[in-house]
Amino acid sequence: MSVRAASSALAAALAVLGASAVAQAGPSAADQAFQQGRDQLALGKYGEACTSFARSERLDPQQGTRFNIAQCDEKLGRLVAALAIYLDLAQHDANPQRKVIAVKLAADLAARVAHIHLRVTHGAPGLVVTLDGVDVTAAPDDVAVDVGMHVVVTSQPGASTRTPVEVRAERADFEVQIDAVSSPPPVVIRPAAAGAHHRDRRPLVAVAVGSAALVAGSVFGVLAHGRWSDAKDADARGDVARANTLADQASTRGTVATGLFVLGGLGAVLGVTLYLTSSRDEQATRVTAAPVTGGGAAVVFAGHF
Repeated sequence: MSVRAASSALAAALAVLGASAVAQAGPSAADQAFQQGRDQLALGKYGEACTSFARSERLDPQQGTRFNIAQCDEKLGRLVAALAIYLDLAQHDANPQRKVIAVKLAADLAARVAHIHLRVTHGAPGLVVTLDGVDVTAAPDDVAVDVGMHVVVTSQPGASTRTPVEVRAERADFEVQIDAVSSPPPVVIRPAAAGAHHRDRRPLVAVAVGSAALVAGSVFGVLAHGRWSDAKDADARGDVARANTLADQASTRGTVATGLFVLGGLGAVLGVTLYLTSSRDEQATRVTAAPVTGGGAAVVFAGHF
Protein backbone atom coordinates (compact mmCIF):
# COMPACT_ATOMS: atom_id res chain seq x y z
CA MET A 1 0.00 0.00 0.00
CA SER A 2 1.35 3.42 -0.86
CA VAL A 3 2.00 6.17 1.62
CA ARG A 4 1.03 9.74 0.97
CA ALA A 5 1.96 12.90 2.83
CA ALA A 6 -0.64 15.40 1.81
CA SER A 7 -0.32 19.12 2.15
CA SER A 8 -2.55 22.12 2.25
CA ALA A 9 -2.99 25.75 1.52
CA LEU A 10 -3.43 27.70 4.77
CA ALA A 11 -4.83 30.50 2.64
CA ALA A 12 -4.67 31.27 -1.04
CA ALA A 13 -1.10 32.48 -0.66
CA LEU A 14 0.19 29.63 1.53
CA ALA A 15 2.66 27.39 -0.28
CA VAL A 16 1.96 23.70 -0.60
CA LEU A 17 3.66 21.67 2.09
CA GLY A 18 4.06 18.81 -0.32
CA ALA A 19 2.26 15.73 -1.52
CA SER A 20 4.08 12.53 -2.32
CA ALA A 21 3.24 8.98 -3.22
CA VAL A 22 5.45 5.94 -3.03
CA ALA A 23 4.27 2.82 -4.77
CA GLN A 24 5.76 -0.59 -5.26
CA ALA A 25 4.63 -0.99 -8.86
CA GLY A 26 3.25 2.31 -10.06
CA PRO A 27 0.60 4.54 -8.50
CA SER A 28 -2.43 2.86 -6.99
CA ALA A 29 -6.02 3.81 -7.78
CA ALA A 30 -6.13 5.68 -4.45
CA ASP A 31 -2.99 7.64 -5.33
CA GLN A 32 -4.33 8.45 -8.78
CA ALA A 33 -7.58 9.77 -7.30
CA PHE A 34 -5.60 11.72 -4.71
CA GLN A 35 -3.36 13.37 -7.31
CA GLN A 36 -6.39 14.16 -9.46
CA GLY A 37 -7.94 15.85 -6.44
CA ARG A 38 -4.77 17.87 -5.85
CA ASP A 39 -4.80 19.04 -9.49
CA GLN A 40 -8.49 19.96 -9.32
CA LEU A 41 -7.96 21.79 -6.02
CA ALA A 42 -5.18 23.86 -7.57
CA LEU A 43 -7.52 24.81 -10.42
CA GLY A 44 -10.28 25.89 -8.04
CA LYS A 45 -12.54 22.96 -8.98
CA TYR A 46 -13.46 22.33 -5.36
CA GLY A 47 -16.53 20.17 -5.93
CA GLU A 48 -14.67 17.85 -8.28
CA ALA A 49 -11.66 17.79 -5.96
CA CYS A 50 -13.88 16.74 -3.04
CA THR A 51 -15.21 13.86 -5.11
CA SER A 52 -11.71 12.71 -6.05
CA PHE A 53 -10.41 12.93 -2.49
CA ALA A 54 -13.46 11.07 -1.19
CA ARG A 55 -12.81 8.27 -3.70
CA SER A 56 -9.15 8.10 -2.62
CA GLU A 57 -10.17 8.01 1.04
CA ARG A 58 -12.57 5.12 0.42
CA LEU A 59 -9.82 3.13 -1.30
CA ASP A 60 -7.02 3.96 1.14
CA PRO A 61 -7.93 6.00 4.26
CA GLN A 62 -5.23 8.54 5.10
CA GLN A 63 -5.11 11.55 7.43
CA GLY A 64 -3.60 13.65 4.65
CA THR A 65 -6.50 12.86 2.35
CA ARG A 66 -8.96 13.93 5.04
CA PHE A 67 -7.03 17.17 5.43
CA ASN A 68 -7.54 17.88 1.73
CA ILE A 69 -11.23 16.98 1.99
CA ALA A 70 -11.52 19.58 4.75
CA GLN A 71 -9.82 22.11 2.47
CA CYS A 72 -12.45 21.46 -0.21
CA ASP A 73 -15.32 21.57 2.29
CA GLU A 74 -14.11 24.95 3.56
CA LYS A 75 -13.90 26.37 0.04
CA LEU A 76 -17.43 25.13 -0.68
CA GLY A 77 -18.81 26.75 2.48
CA ARG A 78 -19.25 23.47 4.35
CA LEU A 79 -17.54 24.90 7.41
CA VAL A 80 -19.08 22.52 9.93
CA ALA A 81 -17.77 19.44 8.11
CA ALA A 82 -14.35 21.04 7.65
CA LEU A 83 -14.19 22.02 11.32
CA ALA A 84 -14.97 18.46 12.44
CA ILE A 85 -12.07 17.11 10.36
CA TYR A 86 -9.61 19.78 11.53
CA LEU A 87 -10.51 19.15 15.19
CA ASP A 88 -9.92 15.43 14.74
CA LEU A 89 -6.59 15.99 12.96
CA ALA A 90 -5.53 18.46 15.66
CA GLN A 91 -5.70 15.59 18.13
CA HIS A 92 -4.75 12.50 16.13
CA ASP A 93 -2.68 13.45 13.08
CA ALA A 94 0.79 11.85 13.17
CA ASN A 95 2.20 14.48 10.79
CA PRO A 96 3.48 17.27 13.11
CA GLN A 97 3.49 20.00 10.45
CA ARG A 98 -0.02 19.25 9.29
CA LYS A 99 -1.21 18.88 12.88
CA VAL A 100 -0.04 22.41 13.73
CA ILE A 101 -1.85 23.79 10.69
CA ALA A 102 -5.00 21.82 11.55
CA VAL A 103 -5.03 23.39 15.02
CA LYS A 104 -4.78 26.88 13.51
CA LEU A 105 -7.47 26.20 10.90
CA ALA A 106 -9.80 24.68 13.50
CA ALA A 107 -9.50 27.81 15.64
CA ASP A 108 -10.20 30.01 12.61
CA LEU A 109 -13.28 28.03 11.56
CA ALA A 110 -14.63 27.84 15.11
CA ALA A 111 -14.82 31.63 15.04
CA ARG A 112 -16.64 31.63 11.69
CA VAL A 113 -19.37 29.00 11.96
CA ALA A 114 -22.94 30.05 12.71
CA HIS A 115 -24.92 28.50 15.56
CA ILE A 116 -28.51 27.60 16.28
CA HIS A 117 -29.43 27.50 19.96
CA LEU A 118 -32.35 25.19 20.70
CA ARG A 119 -34.42 26.08 23.75
CA VAL A 120 -37.42 24.00 24.84
CA THR A 121 -39.37 26.28 27.19
CA HIS A 122 -42.38 24.04 27.80
CA GLY A 123 -41.62 20.44 27.07
CA ALA A 124 -44.32 17.83 26.51
CA PRO A 125 -44.37 14.02 26.53
CA GLY A 126 -43.42 12.63 23.14
CA LEU A 127 -41.90 15.91 21.86
CA VAL A 128 -39.39 15.32 19.05
CA VAL A 129 -37.20 18.06 17.57
CA THR A 130 -35.28 17.64 14.31
CA LEU A 131 -32.86 19.99 12.55
CA ASP A 132 -32.49 19.35 8.83
CA GLY A 133 -33.91 15.87 9.34
CA VAL A 134 -31.56 14.96 12.19
CA ASP A 135 -33.09 14.24 15.60
CA VAL A 136 -31.63 16.79 18.03
CA THR A 137 -34.12 16.26 20.85
CA ALA A 138 -31.37 15.05 23.17
CA ALA A 139 -28.53 16.98 21.51
CA PRO A 140 -26.68 19.96 23.03
CA ASP A 141 -28.65 23.18 22.67
CA ASP A 142 -25.85 24.84 20.66
CA VAL A 143 -25.60 23.37 17.15
CA ALA A 144 -23.06 24.59 14.59
CA VAL A 145 -24.58 25.15 11.13
CA ASP A 146 -23.51 26.36 7.70
CA VAL A 147 -24.80 29.39 5.84
CA GLY A 148 -28.06 28.57 4.06
CA MET A 149 -31.58 27.39 4.77
CA HIS A 150 -32.26 25.08 7.70
CA VAL A 151 -35.50 23.54 8.90
CA VAL A 152 -36.51 22.92 12.50
CA VAL A 153 -39.42 20.50 12.90
CA THR A 154 -41.14 19.94 16.23
CA SER A 155 -43.68 17.17 16.59
CA GLN A 156 -45.66 15.43 19.28
CA PRO A 157 -48.85 13.38 19.28
CA GLY A 158 -51.47 15.41 17.40
CA ALA A 159 -49.28 18.46 16.76
CA SER A 160 -46.33 19.49 14.62
CA THR A 161 -44.72 22.54 13.09
CA ARG A 162 -42.06 23.15 10.48
CA THR A 163 -39.96 26.30 10.93
CA PRO A 164 -37.47 27.44 8.26
CA VAL A 165 -34.41 29.27 9.58
CA GLU A 166 -32.21 31.12 7.11
CA VAL A 167 -28.59 31.65 8.08
CA ARG A 168 -27.40 34.49 5.88
CA ALA A 169 -23.86 35.00 7.12
CA GLU A 170 -21.06 33.35 9.01
CA ARG A 171 -20.83 33.95 12.77
CA ALA A 172 -24.62 34.35 12.99
CA ASP A 173 -26.41 33.17 16.11
CA PHE A 174 -30.01 31.95 16.09
CA GLU A 175 -32.10 31.04 19.09
CA VAL A 176 -35.00 28.68 18.40
CA GLN A 177 -37.43 28.63 21.33
CA ILE A 178 -39.79 25.67 21.22
CA ASP A 179 -42.95 26.11 23.30
CA ALA A 180 -45.11 22.98 23.16
CA VAL A 181 -48.48 24.46 24.13
CA SER A 182 -52.01 23.89 22.89
CA SER A 183 -53.00 27.56 22.60
CA PRO A 184 -50.12 29.52 21.04
CA PRO A 185 -50.12 33.27 20.39
CA PRO A 186 -50.59 34.60 16.83
CA VAL A 187 -47.61 35.13 14.52
CA VAL A 188 -45.69 38.29 15.43
CA ILE A 189 -42.61 39.68 13.67
CA ARG A 190 -40.59 42.32 15.50
CA PRO A 191 -36.95 43.38 15.85
CA ALA A 192 -34.98 41.97 18.76
CA ALA A 193 -33.75 44.25 21.50
CA ALA A 194 -30.20 45.39 20.91
CA GLY A 195 -27.59 43.69 23.03
CA ALA A 196 -23.85 43.90 23.42
CA HIS A 197 -21.65 41.02 22.40
CA HIS A 198 -19.16 39.93 25.02
CA ARG A 199 -17.22 36.95 23.76
CA ASP A 200 -15.38 34.91 26.34
CA ARG A 201 -11.69 35.70 25.84
CA ARG A 202 -10.43 32.47 27.43
CA PRO A 203 -10.57 30.49 24.15
CA LEU A 204 -8.42 33.10 22.38
CA VAL A 205 -5.89 33.07 25.22
CA ALA A 206 -5.73 29.25 25.21
CA VAL A 207 -5.24 29.13 21.44
CA ALA A 208 -2.58 31.87 21.59
CA VAL A 209 -0.67 30.06 24.32
CA GLY A 210 -1.01 26.75 22.51
CA SER A 211 0.22 28.22 19.23
CA ALA A 212 3.20 29.84 20.95
CA ALA A 213 4.08 26.52 22.59
CA LEU A 214 3.88 24.73 19.23
CA VAL A 215 6.18 27.28 17.62
CA ALA A 216 8.63 27.02 20.52
CA GLY A 217 8.46 23.23 20.33
CA SER A 218 9.33 23.37 16.64
CA VAL A 219 12.35 25.55 17.39
CA PHE A 220 13.61 23.19 20.10
CA GLY A 221 13.01 20.25 17.79
CA VAL A 222 15.21 21.80 15.12
CA LEU A 223 17.90 22.58 17.71
CA ALA A 224 17.76 19.01 19.02
CA HIS A 225 18.16 17.63 15.52
CA GLY A 226 21.14 19.89 14.92
CA ARG A 227 22.83 18.83 18.15
CA TRP A 228 22.25 15.18 17.32
CA SER A 229 23.85 15.61 13.90
CA ASP A 230 26.85 17.34 15.51
CA ALA A 231 27.14 14.49 18.02
CA LYS A 232 27.28 11.91 15.23
CA ASP A 233 29.95 13.93 13.43
CA ALA A 234 32.03 14.21 16.61
CA ASP A 235 31.71 10.48 17.22
CA ALA A 236 32.86 9.79 13.66
CA ARG A 237 35.96 11.90 14.30
CA GLY A 238 36.69 9.92 17.47
CA ASP A 239 35.89 12.82 19.83
CA VAL A 240 33.85 10.69 22.23
CA ALA A 241 33.65 13.27 25.04
CA ARG A 242 32.23 15.97 22.79
CA ALA A 243 29.91 13.48 21.13
CA ASN A 244 28.46 12.52 24.53
CA THR A 245 28.02 16.18 25.53
CA LEU A 246 26.23 17.01 22.29
CA ALA A 247 24.07 13.90 22.58
CA ASP A 248 22.99 14.94 26.07
CA GLN A 249 22.13 18.43 24.81
CA ALA A 250 20.15 16.92 21.94
CA SER A 251 18.24 14.68 24.35
CA THR A 252 17.42 17.60 26.66
CA ARG A 253 16.19 19.81 23.83
CA GLY A 254 14.22 16.94 22.36
CA THR A 255 12.48 16.41 25.70
CA VAL A 256 11.66 20.12 25.92
CA ALA A 257 10.34 20.07 22.34
CA THR A 258 8.09 17.10 23.11
CA GLY A 259 6.70 18.80 26.21
CA LEU A 260 6.02 22.01 24.30
CA PHE A 261 4.27 20.13 21.51
CA VAL A 262 2.04 18.36 24.02
CA LEU A 263 1.31 21.63 25.83
CA GLY A 264 0.67 23.44 22.55
CA GLY A 265 -1.69 20.79 21.26
CA LEU A 266 -3.64 20.68 24.51
CA GLY A 267 -3.82 24.48 24.70
CA ALA A 268 -5.03 24.85 21.13
CA VAL A 269 -7.63 22.08 21.40
CA LEU A 270 -8.77 23.47 24.76
CA GLY A 271 -9.19 26.91 23.20
CA VAL A 272 -11.31 25.55 20.36
CA THR A 273 -13.40 23.50 22.81
CA LEU A 274 -13.95 26.51 25.07
CA TYR A 275 -15.00 28.56 22.07
CA LEU A 276 -17.57 26.01 20.96
CA THR A 277 -19.01 25.57 24.44
CA SER A 278 -18.82 29.14 25.72
CA SER A 279 -22.10 30.97 26.15
CA ARG A 280 -22.94 33.77 23.76
CA ASP A 281 -24.90 36.83 24.83
CA GLU A 282 -24.67 38.73 21.56
CA GLN A 283 -27.73 39.58 19.49
CA ALA A 284 -29.42 36.39 18.34
CA THR A 285 -32.29 35.80 15.99
CA ARG A 286 -35.10 34.25 17.96
CA VAL A 287 -37.60 31.90 16.35
CA THR A 288 -40.34 30.73 18.66
CA ALA A 289 -42.23 27.73 17.30
CA ALA A 290 -45.40 26.63 19.09
CA PRO A 291 -47.17 23.51 17.78
CA VAL A 292 -50.98 23.57 17.75
CA THR A 293 -53.17 20.60 18.43
CA GLY A 294 -54.41 19.26 15.12
CA GLY A 295 -51.35 20.18 13.10
CA GLY A 296 -51.47 24.00 13.06
CA ALA A 297 -48.56 26.20 14.07
CA ALA A 298 -47.77 29.64 15.44
CA VAL A 299 -44.26 31.02 15.02
CA VAL A 300 -42.79 34.17 16.53
CA PHE A 301 -39.68 35.60 14.85
CA ALA A 302 -37.64 38.23 16.60
CA GLY A 303 -34.06 39.08 15.88
CA HIS A 304 -31.20 40.37 13.82
CA PHE A 305 -30.56 38.94 10.34
